[in-house]
Amino acid sequence: MIGTYYYPEQWPSKDWAADFKRMRAMGLRHVHMAEFAWVQLEPREGEFRFDWLDAAVDLAEANDLDIILCTPTATPPVWVALDYPDALMVRANGRRVTHGSRAQRCVNAPAFNRLAGRITTKMAQRYGQLGRVIGWQLDNEIGHYVNAPCHCPACERAFRQYLQARYGEIGTLNQAWGTDFWSQNYDSFDQIALPNPETLAYLPNEHALLDFRRFFSRSQARFLERQATLLRRHIAARAWVTHNFIAGDNQVHPRHVTGGLDLFTLTLYPVAGRFSGRTGAECFRIGDPMALAFHHDFARGHNGRWGVMEQQPGQVNWGPHNCRPFPGAVRLWLWTAVAHGAELLDTYRFRQPRCGCEQYHAGLIHLDGTSVTAGGREFSQVAAELETLAALVTAPTSSGAKMQRAAILHDWESLTALAIHPQTDRFDPVAAWLRYYAALKQLGFEVVVLSPERRRPLDLSRYAVLCVPYVDLVAPQWLAEWSRYVDGGGHLILSARSATRDRKGHFPKTRYGQWVMDLVGARLEGYDVLPVGQQGRIALPDGSTHPWEVWAEQWQPPADAEILATFGDQFYAGRAAAFQRDLGEGRLSLIGVDAAGLTERLVQTAIISRRPDRVPLPENCLFHTRGELGIFLNYADRPVRVPDHLHRGAPPLVGELNLPPAGVCIWRISGISRPDAGEASCSDTGGVL
Repeated sequence: MIGTYYYPEQWPSKDWAADFKRMRAMGLRHVHMAEFAWVQLEPREGEFRFDWLDAAVDLAEANDLDIILCTPTATPPVWVALDYPDALMVRANGRRVTHGSRAQRCVNAPAFNRLAGRITTKMAQRYGQLGRVIGWQLDNEIGHYVNAPCHCPACERAFRQYLQARYGEIGTLNQAWGTDFWSQNYDSFDQIALPNPETLAYLPNEHALLDFRRFFSRSQARFLERQATLLRRHIAARAWVTHNFIAGDNQVHPRHVTGGLDLFTLTLYPVAGRFSGRTGAECFRIGDPMALAFHHDFARGHNGRWGVMEQQPGQVNWGPHNCRPFPGAVRLWLWTAVAHGAELLDTYRFRQPRCGCEQYHAGLIHLDGTSVTAGGREFSQVAAELETLAALVTAPTSSGAKMQRAAILHDWESLTALAIHPQTDRFDPVAAWLRYYAALKQLGFEVVVLSPERRRPLDLSRYAVLCVPYVDLVAPQWLAEWSRYVDGGGHLILSARSATRDRKGHFPKTRYGQWVMDLVGARLEGYDVLPVGQQGRIALPDGSTHPWEVWAEQWQPPADAEILATFGDQFYAGRAAAFQRDLGEGRLSLIGVDAAGLTERLVQTAIISRRPDRVPLPENCLFHTRGELGIFLNYADRPVRVPDHLHRGAPPLVGELNLPPAGVCIWRISGISRPDAGEASCSDTGGVL
């Protein structure tokens, strides 16, 4: 389960034997190699050198280490750039990138695909049947980072082909893009250019831009699928194939990969200067538990098999400010992944580099090549703990109280469309969506993340609560499914900006918000956003108030509704900002305002009003069950005691009930009633709608 990246090509060969021996002595079980080694494997076109990798593979086997190999296509050699310049991506400003970094290739370029396919095939033929090679990683962190998407001629040709396949006739595209607006009409697909704000005189067509985002994500997905097909021709059937997606990268949607991946893996760097601002003076050193939990639940939701391929081992070098992690934080992150059902824990990297672009990036081993870092000690500690608890971690979920699940819809297309047209530059749809997820987690639910696009049937009645935040682009059948869910006894929670447009991004010929008005049986009077420096007030039933700035809807609910929040000022003072009502056998709650802290409070109030047994966890803490274990994780920067209703007197197997900051407490739950807070099995992927 637990292992590390290693780059034998970056170290003298005389160091290799000691490095592999040290890995195994630290309790690591596998080693990951070759992801950036294209030039060492093919120094000149058609000239292949595998002797050095053969030696590294032999040493791994000799030290009882399993092996993950990676196709090296993220780092093309200089000869690719010089001999095949069309293989390089083009930035939005029209400039083609050059050799000297990484991810400079375009996955739509025919030359690059041919060259990438050849090196992938050669590796698969040489190592694919080795018993110790347990898995293969395709490429690395697919996409172009801050330069995405690519604007090269190959992408433009492929985009036109994508549009023709999607729409069939140019007239259908014109209708979908609303090209009668501003005389943007096209006579053929060949006339369409990439929607590039750098080359346009004013605003881009937002429907074209959404299609371009769809196309770019699917282009990366199709590249991974092609690579997987090549591998599968030669590798052992028992070996899995994965790709390490960047956690939080909204340019590439993992669910656009429809085949070829057995395991979905992530790169996770919780302390890299992008802290979201949760309460606590030291939390920026420990990480945001809700963000980490979401990435885990999101990855688990693809096909049920997932892992962490790059777990931050210490300080990094590429963040806006690269602070030192809190003592114990690396161990906390690893156990968080285990609690969410990860079957793989890996870290970038074993040894800290002495030169190159990531000199300050920590490893498990210090610069001297022998001393173990703080992160290395925590990796070793988790390896030992997992060895001791292995049978309990992997045990089938024990019987107990009736399981209840919470589900949340994550619609990449809606979130992307809202980001294209936010209506206020302070509206962040991803951050707003995460507030609903965080509310569920803080109530102790183990959350299933669903996609609203149907691939297989799903019984929504399995879920006690269904959150539908910011699903703006809807299909008619989704509204019908949500209505049936509520009528059948479910609790549906909607956000602001719900169901206002169809899947093309068009408003229907109705009043604004009519679809959701019909669903909830209330009248939407309007919405408001406030300029910088202005705040409105939301009044709550207990007499308290809360500020809002970014987005708020004014509702006129029916007489039987329970008002959760009203506006305390502005010309619409007294109007409802959030309400709920019983419909059929279930309940529908609508939270019409977006504000950090307030959204979470309103969601939790709505749930507890129907499920008073729900007990919120201590702030910045998580609780999960895995196998026969209860796992409590303290992301707070203060000591926290594990609530009695969770452990119910069971003695800790790891840690103590009084947990320090970044502490972990684990106990056995077999033979006791499963606690109310956190019932869903980590093996339940939930599928997609």
